[in-house]
Amino acid sequence: MQYLYLVLARVVVDFRSTRMPFNRFDIFPPNFKEEIKEDQWLGVTVRSGGKGRKVMVCAHRYVRKVSENRWGQGLCYTLSQLLDWDQDWQPCSGEPVRQAHEQYGFCQAGTNGFLTPDDDVALIGAPGPYTWRGTVYAYNISENFLERDKTKYYVPVQERESPVDKYSYLGFSTTAGRFFPDEKTSFVAGAPRSNGTGQIFFFKRIPRQSLMKVQLSLSGDVFASSYGYELASADINGDGMTDLVVGAPFHYAKNSGGAVYVYINSPMGFQANHPFTKLTGTAESRFGFAIANIGDVNLDGFEDIAVGAPYEGDGVVYIYLGSKTGLIEKVAQVIRSENLNVVQPPKTFGYSLSGGLDMDRNGYPDLLVGCYSDDKIVMIRARPIVDIETRVEPIDTFTNIDPATPGCKNNSQSSEVCFSFSACFRMKKSKSIRRETSLELSYRIEAETFTGKKFSRVYFENGLADRPNVVKKDTALSSSSFFDFHCFTETVYLREGTTDIQSPIAFRMTYSLVQPSPKLPKAGAPLPDMADYPILNQQEAVREFEATFLKDCGSDDLCQCELYLNITTNMIAKDDDGNPLFILGEQKEILLNIAVTNLGEPAYLTSLTVEFQLSLNTTSEDLAARNDFNVLVRVVMQAELSLSGLAHPELPTYGGEIRGESSIRFLDEIGTRVDHVYQVANDGPSTANRLTIVIDWPYQVENGRAQGKWLLYLTERPVVEGDGECVIADGAINPLKLTNVDETSDQPLLYGYANSLGYLSSEHAVTESSREDGTSSVMFDADESDGFSTAGVAVGGTVREGSLGSNAIEEVDEEKYHSKGESGMHYSGTSKTSYTSREEKVFRSKETRVESSQSENSRVSSSSKSASSAVHASSSSSALSKGADDFGDSDFYVDEDYEDEPTGTKRRRKRDAEARIEPRRITDKNGNTELVVVFDCLGGSAKCVQFRCDIRNLMVKQTATVHIMARLWNATLVEDYPQVDRALIRSRARLALDPNIPLVQYSIRDDVTYAETSALPDSLTVPGRAGIPWWAILLGVIGGLLLLGLIGVCLWWCGFFKRKKPDFTLSGNLERQRMNGDY
Repeated sequence: MQYLYLVLARVVVDFRSTRMPFNRFDIFPPNFKEEIKEDQWLGVTVRSGGKGRKVMVCAHRYVRKVSENRWGQGLCYTLSQLLDWDQDWQPCSGEPVRQAHEQYGFCQAGTNGFLTPDDDVALIGAPGPYTWRGTVYAYNISENFLERDKTKYYVPVQERESPVDKYSYLGFSTTAGRFFPDEKTSFVAGAPRSNGTGQIFFFKRIPRQSLMKVQLSLSGDVFASSYGYELASADINGDGMTDLVVGAPFHYAKNSGGAVYVYINSPMGFQANHPFTKLTGTAESRFGFAIANIGDVNLDGFEDIAVGAPYEGDGVVYIYLGSKTGLIEKVAQVIRSENLNVVQPPKTFGYSLSGGLDMDRNGYPDLLVGCYSDDKIVMIRARPIVDIETRVEPIDTFTNIDPATPGCKNNSQSSEVCFSFSACFRMKKSKSIRRETSLELSYRIEAETFTGKKFSRVYFENGLADRPNVVKKDTALSSSSFFDFHCFTETVYLREGTTDIQSPIAFRMTYSLVQPSPKLPKAGAPLPDMADYPILNQQEAVREFEATFLKDCGSDDLCQCELYLNITTNMIAKDDDGNPLFILGEQKEILLNIAVTNLGEPAYLTSLTVEFQLSLNTTSEDLAARNDFNVLVRVVMQAELSLSGLAHPELPTYGGEIRGESSIRFLDEIGTRVDHVYQVANDGPSTANRLTIVIDWPYQVENGRAQGKWLLYLTERPVVEGDGECVIADGAINPLKLTNVDETSDQPLLYGYANSLGYLSSEHAVTESSREDGTSSVMFDADESDGFSTAGVAVGGTVREGSLGSNAIEEVDEEKYHSKGESGMHYSGTSKTSYTSREEKVFRSKETRVESSQSENSRVSSSSKSASSAVHASSSSSALSKGADDFGDSDFYVDEDYEDEPTGTKRRRKRDAEARIEPRRITDKNGNTELVVVFDCLGGSAKCVQFRCDIRNLMVKQTATVHIMARLWNATLVEDYPQVDRALIRSRARLALDPNIPLVQYSIRDDVTYAETSALPDSLTVPGRAGIPWWAILLGVIGGLLLLGLIGVCLWWCGFFKRKKPDFTLSGNLERQRMNGDY
């Protein structure tokens, strides 16, 4: 091939650029106010429909102006075969843009395009509509305007109709062909970001229906490889059906970068999981960035393809040839930028490709290569091909060589082992050979070193002085002897001391024409005639063959070996299937004991192949080979995880006036702040990469209705100390939108308070901010998850623990749940557990024992006689019949004689149809009796919201802590439970492991735990709490008066009230004063 830089004539396709008469040399900017054409990238897509057909050019950055908005909708033009303007195509014009990129605001039509060669259809790729889901438009561009189909066909683009999700870029690449036997033409579009790996989709038109139908989709096999970035169609095997080539330029492996998938069609057409051939390039080369059908460059009847790798050095283009059996995987030609006959090789050579057209009319298709970074185009012209036939004879002279017998037929007196063969060739008749010319042919034979060996075991009798294992000769052919066989005999000697006398000796024979290279013409000079520079057909010009040694395999020279392979390992632990178990953290190496036994004839060149993942390293010699024996070793990660819980404060109080929900404005008015803390610890030996803590939170009292009374009101999003975050429905956090009135006097609970587990610290960052209205708020230094809500609400204690992927808050039928019992629980990724944590005793306010075998520990009563209330009461009672399970291992027992509230207390129920959780009389082993009401999720006494906290990368001997901040709803307990001695409110947490990660733990008894708040009523402020009976007060008053009287009598009797000194005022010693002389 010859390489030429092209200087192309300017072709003006936009006649709307000015209202002035068209000037062929000066293109004026548009003066239409509704469009912007600067930087529109006209020419980003250029396609030709073939000889005598139309041409399409596109500008995907073309902008339409509407009011103050700018919409990047893109457009394309079709040109006649004389490159005159034909029509412009704006598929997104007139489509809705009110929601900008979420509709057609940034359509980017023309990013890619294709012209079908048979039915005059233009495909226009538009990857931008509907948040870059993308679509493809198909127009009929036939010359007959009246009869052509004027329907605008397109791929469904809206959310429920589109085959792809957002940001998939459907339409980034396009092509068409006969991919199915019952369809004349099907369209293919690439979506390089769909499904993570990239996908391609096959579509077909339904006459007079705008929406095209999806026929098939194929997906890539490597994440982020951009499978579908480039597409090309060609008949590679010449069967009349279109084959498909798909580029994935960002495919990556250890030593490769970029990939091309070649799909050969079948008589049944393309199928799901269609087989393919995968070609890969060098690392970071973006092999497959550009792909082109370059036609039949060697005129063998099969179309060939070119693949660009623009970042392999300065750029490389690979040529692959088609054949009857499909694509020949061995590259036929490699064209490198640095090999071009130019002073400064262009960079990004192979960024774009266009082929299949015979530019110089020599009968062979040529290739255009784009170099975008240098703003250059290189035209590679195809040379005429001369077919050559080669062979090596006679075969028996270089097979079964006896290494113990010196000499050979051509040199019987030699003291060294030798053999000989003849290398023959002849030209085939071809129109590329001119009869009046002569040709000079060179041939070269190389032994072994071409395979990568440093040294060869043989040397030629007439070998080169510096390389004796290579022989090279030239011969001239006259026009009269072109088509006759020409042979050259070569004698080969085995080097003395060669120990390898079993493996074959490989040879490569190469033929080439000796001729000067065509010179690059000066600007304006005619191009050289390629007929003067033919090239040999490389499929026959290069031949490889082998010389073999004699083997001790009997008279038939066929070795009938009988090999047996046995493998054992050093691993003692086994899984359930009996496979060796490798535990990360405990073992460092896998020892394979391999025994190979042969019970038959000698097995020459036998090898053993051990395949292993790249994450393993070998400590012994890595040998080559093949005789499959699979050993399955299951690699697992073992992490013993434990979960514990704590509530703070442990004994909060409630009391005061009863305030309705509507009258509460601030969080401080709800009640005492409560903090439930859960901690997960990893005892190893492996790291827990991903785990989930599923938490059931009692937010309302169960009352048989959809809405209950508040219980533990969540005020802030739960936070995680460690690598992780909590995912909870936004509506579950402070649903009443209450604010803080003043946080300065009420310090947050996370400032390092002491606890029995000792896992809280004051390092958890808490900040306090003031607002303009005088209020303040407390913020925790934890990243909040902005992800979608995955929590659900469980009514009557029912928790769907396997529903972590749901966005909805669902209300579950209690009766159905209670009919299941605890066996109806669904666990995700771990075994079922229904026991409390061993840490639960830490959080009990006192130890008690359940001495009664009665399982019922709470009752639901209702003053309503309605059927619904009765059903609910029965259901709730059944749900609460967990008994001792609800109290874990506490030392409580139930007083069966207790029936109801004290008869002297009258309570007015606000809702006759509303059920109520009744307290129970609890007596401990010391005889102390308390009236206790219990609220929990599994017992059915509380409405619960479920959420999850995801923990990542929990290292060995490390912990992660979840903090849940809430307020105890004071009014609920004051109104309904003023006479109880305590109210126990429990949240529940359990561990769930990712089933996709091979993480195991042998002890799961501590995977479930509780945090319990024990609320005490404030007897001084709780209204209605039972006081001292009136008769006791009366008796006390009477007794006090009697006691006072008795004391007075005693004092009188003792003379306490008699005076011992006379009163001088009563003694009669006083004399009357004389008044006026009288007495």
